[in-house]
Amino acid sequence: IFKKLISKDIRVLGYPDAWKIICRDYNANGVFYAQKLFEACVSRIEELEETSAGLICAAGIFYDNNLIDKLFNTELNDKQIDSVCNQAVSSFNEIEFHDRSKEVLLNYINIENYEVHSFGRLFFDSGIDINRDEDFLIHLMSSKQKPYQLQSFLEFILQQDKDITNYANVMKSICENIVLRGDDLDREWIIEKLIKCIIKLFDNNRMDKEGQSLCLDMWDNLYQHCLKSIKPFAEIFDNMN
Repeated sequence: IFKKLISKDIRVLGYPDAWKIICRDYNANGVFYAQKLFEACVSRIEELEETSAGLICAAGIFYDNNLIDKLFNTELNDKQIDSVCNQAVSSFNEIEFHDRSKEVLLNYINIENYEVHSFGRLFFDSGIDINRDEDFLIHLMSSKQKPYQLQSFLEFILQQDKDITNYANVMKSICENIVLRGDDLDREWIIEKLIKCIIKLFDNNRMDKEGQSLCLDMWDNLYQHCLKSIKPFAEIFDNMN
């Protein structure tokens, strides 16, 4: 019945619980659903296009990785990209689907002139394992994504009760990206959070000269290249015991 409804009116795929039916039937009728989802993805019905893009991503991650390649070759608008990345973030921390989810996020990580807000959910949904994801995080923090992603990560770091030394290389990549991209990322509220993270990292490494040296290197880099934004916080760091 569901297949007949879709064949008659493709807008049925925009029904909120459509995925519950698709996922139960996909292994038996995957070719049909893939075809209809891609039709919906270019239907020029805004909400349907956005929803179907996310559903294609889900089907590609969970059932047929070939759909991911086809999705990458499909021109998507900003809302569709966010829908796709939102799905990939949702399955990022599932062991079986982690690699495919990461592949999707890496594909959309350097979009020009558009910030994919879904990346920020990685931090608030506890989807990050620093031992597994350090390289991915460095890539994200060095990407062309805009300040929201940096803010989300830095807030995540500040909320950690444990030692944040394992995140040191990711923080270093943020400093380097800020220096490289200048005014695009040199914003007082980003600098403020980053300095607080550096101070926290410094405090975690009071007995480790190498760790302290890394913190001071980051501070010097920011001080030399972001003086206008960093000036209000210089005294905080300079007066630490």
